Amino acid sequence: MPLSVAIAVASRDRPQSLATLLRALAQATPPEGALEVVIADTGAAASVRPPPDYPVPIRVLREPSGWRSRGLNAVLAAVQADLVIVFDDDTVPVPGAVRAYADAAGRYGPGWFFGGPHVGVDADQRPIPDPGPWREILPRSVRGLDLGADEVAVREPLFLGFNMAAFAADLRRAGGFPDYLGANPDTPLRGDETVLQQRMLGAGLAGVYLPGARVAHLVPPAHRTFAFALDRARQTGASRVLAEARETDPGRPPRPLVELARAAAAAARWATAAAAGRPAERRLRLRYDMHRDWGRVQAALRARRGRP
Repeated sequence: MPLSVAIAVASRDRPQSLATLLRALAQATPPEGALEVVIADTGAAASVRPPPDYPVPIRVLREPSGWRSRGLNAVLAAVQADLVIVFDDDTVPVPGAVRAYADAAGRYGPGWFFGGPHVGVDADQRPIPDPGPWREILPRSVRGLDLGADEVAVREPLFLGFNMAAFAADLRRAGGFPDYLGANPDTPLRGDETVLQQRMLGAGLAGVYLPGARVAHLVPPAHRTFAFALDRARQTGASRVLAEARETDPGRPPRPLVELARAAAAAARWATAAAAGRPAERRLRLRYDMHRDWGRVQAALRARRGRP
């Protein structure tokens, strides 16, 4: 029997890019089984309206927390589909992406999750220019992901949360997206999809890279800068501290002094490399590490004060 498919989208105050995504989904090659689109409107005020005469069943849920992870969990709780495909409201999948996910899931069955390649684009859907020497310290959401033309099982790198799919039952067994992480208006936290996939890997599941499940990802100019790379480094560090406290070593609170020592060591390595005139690429990586570890310090201090 063909699998039923739900496309899950968490959207917060981005009506134009959401409309672009919905136009792309309307033109997608449909799966053999039933298909629906479910949008979690996570904005403070309801702003998402289903387009009239949309060719695919579509519904909107209200989850006004502003958190992407909580919006996706609301969708997961509401759907009856076999397979859940996650796209963000700033992505544009190629016409065959939905079918690629559904066909692969039908072949592999439960116990596998899936992801595909992406390329960063500007507002006109053109590939973004090379951001310069700091390209390698920008997040993969900006740099793109392409593991080649073959369908392969992978454990690393993990897939980006704006282009992935898994069986709904497997997602629920993994506890859904961790609701203490994920893009939100209140805290500098990311990485909810990373922790979810790590949980699934730990439970014995495996990932499959699907070259046909390609999306374009809108990358604003401000997200291609050196300052953005360092800001995201701090967000990564902060998110890892919370994930380690919740997932890796539950019950042990973050330790600010340990994190401060780690950050001081990273700063010393960067200063030494700068003074010695080490290659620019090396200095950039060390500066990234320094900002990442400072993010860990900040998160540990907030956790000690009872704040996320």
